[in-house]
Amino acid sequence: MKIKKTITTIHDAVRRAFGSDEIQNGARGWTVNLAIFRIIFLSFAVLPSALWMFDWTERILPGLRSGLWVPISFYRLLPLGLLSNVAFARALALTNVLLVVLGLIGFCTRTAIGLATLLSLYLFGLTENQGMVTHYHHLVWFMALLAAGPSGQFLSVDAVRQSTRDADRGIVERSFPPLAALWTLRYVWVLMGLLYLGPGLAKAENAVTAGWANAANLQNILWRKWFELSLYEPKFVMPIRVDQLPTSLLSLAGIGVIVFEIGFVLVVLFRRLRPVVALCGLAFHVGNGLFLSIYFATLLPAYVCLFDWTAIGRRLWRRNRGPLLVLYDTSSRLCRRTVSILRSIDMFDTLELVPGLSDDPRRQDYPEIDGAMLAHDLYVVDGERTAAGYDAYVRIANRTGILWPVAILMWFPPVAALGRRIYQHTADSRHPPLEAVILRQEPTRTPALASAHWTGRILVTCQLVISLTMFLYSLREVYLPPTARFLAPVRWLVNGIGWRAPTWPFDLYPTFTPVTPPEVDIWEARWVTADKHELRVSPQAYSDLYENSNLTWNVLTNAGHDPNPERHQKRSLDLVRALWRTESQDVRESVVAVKIYRARYRLEPSEHGPGTLLRESLIQTFPVEVVSESDGNED
Repeated sequence: MKIKKTITTIHDAVRRAFGSDEIQNGARGWTVNLAIFRIIFLSFAVLPSALWMFDWTERILPGLRSGLWVPISFYRLLPLGLLSNVAFARALALTNVLLVVLGLIGFCTRTAIGLATLLSLYLFGLTENQGMVTHYHHLVWFMALLAAGPSGQFLSVDAVRQSTRDADRGIVERSFPPLAALWTLRYVWVLMGLLYLGPGLAKAENAVTAGWANAANLQNILWRKWFELSLYEPKFVMPIRVDQLPTSLLSLAGIGVIVFEIGFVLVVLFRRLRPVVALCGLAFHVGNGLFLSIYFATLLPAYVCLFDWTAIGRRLWRRNRGPLLVLYDTSSRLCRRTVSILRSIDMFDTLELVPGLSDDPRRQDYPEIDGAMLAHDLYVVDGERTAAGYDAYVRIANRTGILWPVAILMWFPPVAALGRRIYQHTADSRHPPLEAVILRQEPTRTPALASAHWTGRILVTCQLVISLTMFLYSLREVYLPPTARFLAPVRWLVNGIGWRAPTWPFDLYPTFTPVTPPEVDIWEARWVTADKHELRVSPQAYSDLYENSNLTWNVLTNAGHDPNPERHQKRSLDLVRALWRTESQDVRESVVAVKIYRARYRLEPSEHGPGTLLRESLIQTFPVEVVSESDGNED
């Protein structure tokens, strides 16, 4: 009985959460929020990634020898020659950049973003085949949802074009598919929650069984990351020493991370709690950036979708002011087009369109503005103030948030003089139409809602299944032991998926578990000069090769633990050849050989650096003539 009551309570709470969003904002407002998300996410997450990918195909891809490729997911089905084909990848990358730009400005929005999603599914995953998954899968997820939902119906070229066509048909006030934009955003929120859920569960399990949240482990996590950055990150500087905080505070921070990551998906659908969880998430990522140099640069722009910007904008932009009434001539195609376009960029509903020749009660309140006056000029009414012509457009720009900077320019005397002259010429050249135009209401279209539901459900299901399966796979020996025969079907399923490591475009995001040991073994290459002096490969060379210290760490760690001597030697040679290409010329001129070591370090910052060398063993030595062979010469 208690369980049933609890389920009913949760169900009612979720329904109220959905209802609250629908009550507090309408279809138009959520469509604006989705458009804002489209612009911010594509501008600051997707486009930089697409440009970086285009650059990667020229600078890094040509130097990736066959031994450095570790194909994952569906890439295993493709020939290695195709994956490493520079011309093919570069052409796709350039096309992808162009499609993302089209999606950003909103030209053929859904088609452009849909095609960019397909290309990004292949291109962004290319870098995942080097021995470590970087985890920016959400770029593909959110792009797919933007393509499915009505993301181009506002603040876009498509919106302006559609407004113009509608105005010519007598439609000046567009309607929007009910709930389509809101549901698109809801799927984004849930996917963000699932992104955190797997790591949160892994940390919670490890905290209970192995003490992940203990101060000593959290210190080791910090020290290992700092040691990694000192080896592979140019110009590394020790961050704020949070490892020296009281142990109770460190443990509390660890518990706070677990609560945040597990709780995100549980509260993100509640309107009142969403801003709180968003601020907590931003603080979480800022802390990771300051103390661990992990910035989640492709995820932070997505946080814009957690705020109801139209509701916020209405409160701020319209405070102590009513809406601006815009009286226009319904018989003029130019007037209809103008006001329709203005409404397509009116984010905070500051404009109210009033047909000049109508029975609208608001029109009857201003009998002094007759039909002849409206046939020549556009009028706006702001409280007790009235403006016409060019001055009316200045007031519209001033009240419409996105045009506010334009209003300042329009007030500038030389611009105002020229603007009045152009407006007067345009107004004087208008001619009355042959017949009156009957204003109509645009019918509501709902295909976007269906496509958003289908796309969102597929993405949520895939990420939930894959992430939890990989979580169980990592703990299969503990929770799915062979001795438990009743769990055999689950074990068979988990093993069947887990050993294939699907990992792209769905995966368990980084968990930072299990407990970090106080000592680490790494693969380390050192240049040998003519006077027998040994030099570490410079952090700049590693950065130019992988541009990600964590990726470098994982690649080199895997290289150092390969049990096959022949494969280990080939992979080591491929690595040093790639590093030779990125090492500085002055260093290369003095090198006569390269030595490969397996080195053990203790993780604890000291005056000598973030790590202390305990012991090392020489694995291989290559003469410089072998290392500096032509890039096209494969073993």
